[in-house]
Amino acid sequence: MVEDAPISKAEEGVVSNTPLPTPSSNTPNYIETTPNLLDKADAVAARMEAANKKSEELLIKHEAVVARLMISGRAQAGVVAEPKEETPAEYKERVLRGG
Repeated sequence: MVEDAPISKAEEGVVSNTPLPTPSSNTPNYIETTPNLLDKADAVAARMEAANKKSEELLIKHEAVVARLMISGRAQAGVVAEPKEETPAEYKERVLRGG
């Protein structure tokens, strides 16, 4: 027959009988001190909108600069490709290929 051994408080999971501390007037309330997630999300959205607006303005300026370079003929770092003279052998190959 198995004897019923007494169970200690540690085996029951009870560590101590002291009650949990209650919040006092000098401890800040956790809910009041943490920023609301919606407020954080609104702040992030506002920053993203401002960044998108600035990015759009920069893109418009960049497009204007690129267009001005293309019109002036100095696009692609201002290098104008010089036409290459074709040798008679290259001409023959091009004509025989049909190009």
